[in-house]
Amino acid sequence: MPSRLLESDVVPIVGLPVAPWVSLLLYIVPFSDTVFVAGSTGTWLAEFGVHRERPCWEPNDIDVFCIRTELQEFEARIAAVAVEMALWSNDAWPIRSLVIRKHPHIFNIYWWLSGRPCPTLSFINCINGAAMSSDDILSGFDIDICRVALFKEAGALCVRLNSAVRKSIQLRVMHCVVNQGTLLTALMYPMARSIDRIVKYSDRGYRLQSLTFLSNPGGQLRIDRNILAVNWDVLGQPPADDADSAHPCPPPLPIEWQMRGAIHNHSLSE
Repeated sequence: MPSRLLESDVVPIVGLPVAPWVSLLLYIVPFSDTVFVAGSTGTWLAEFGVHRERPCWEPNDIDVFCIRTELQEFEARIAAVAVEMALWSNDAWPIRSLVIRKHPHIFNIYWWLSGRPCPTLSFINCINGAAMSSDDILSGFDIDICRVALFKEAGALCVRLNSAVRKSIQLRVMHCVVNQGTLLTALMYPMARSIDRIVKYSDRGYRLQSLTFLSNPGGQLRIDRNILAVNWDVLGQPPADDADSAHPCPPPLPIEWQMRGAIHNHSLSE
């Protein structure tokens, strides 16, 4: 399982790249001890910091996580952000925004600058216990390079990541762990969604290094071989050379099973 990020580096981002959504991070997102950003936005800025060049891709959304936050306070934060975005708009930065409540604890703010869509601002209220930390949230992510948190310290935007994640970003590789559930909600991490994210980050220049499936004691884990086969090119395996077949059969997958107590650990590595 992914290790808890108890020994993480907090690194200020020097020379922030110019982008409207970066300005939004600095001036609109209400960073605090209980509010931070994680996911692809953190990966993008960490990649910028590691390689000292602007990544060739842009994040599709900005995931803002709120921990140890009552629902009324969470709703008040969304309302305040909507007001700030309206005040931020002017002739030079004409902004239009739309707030949609996807779930009692998830709000999406869609926004456009000069008519052009910008990364969706998604607020997620994590409600699984008063002791929850940012480490708990990051440890639940299925792809390791997304386990990057953004904070503000002394007014400066900082990334927080551990050495293993930093190394993956530096080498442009990724490790995916598919679990039965996460600490974020009671929802599952479906295999198909993890595969979609693997494909997305493959398109962004990252190579899949390992794929692991975890099942909790008493749980039931079903691994569909065909789901993996759909994306065998992403897994680094060439498709079968069968010009006569419209649907060539994928080559055998190099699968090794390990049984560790009540946990079934299915690892696919190069």
